[in-house]
Amino acid sequence: MSRSSAGHRYSIGAMLLDLEDPTRIIGLTKSAILSPSEPYEFNGIVPNVVFPAGAVALPENDEIRVYYGCADTSIGLASGCLSELLALCKTEMN
Repeated sequence: MSRSSAGHRYSIGAMLLDLEDPTRIIGLTKSAILSPSEPYEFNGIVPNVVFPAGAVALPENDEIRVYYGCADTSIGLASGCLSELLALCKTEMN
């Protein structure tokens, strides 16, 4: 969460957990990977909010797909490079 001239803004970060011990964090982004930027993310029941609803990793395509809620009125889909996200988690954790 951060503050803007419109009030609080809720964004999405990423966390990488150990497969054997999911209580152990091995990677974490310090900055947001997705923040409200579109009208349907700014305007709605809960404005200025994006929140993750699920993610699908497609390692064969080096892709990550994140399904997310937008201002409690819409569902969005963002995609990105899986290896870049993993590297970002590991880099920003240190």
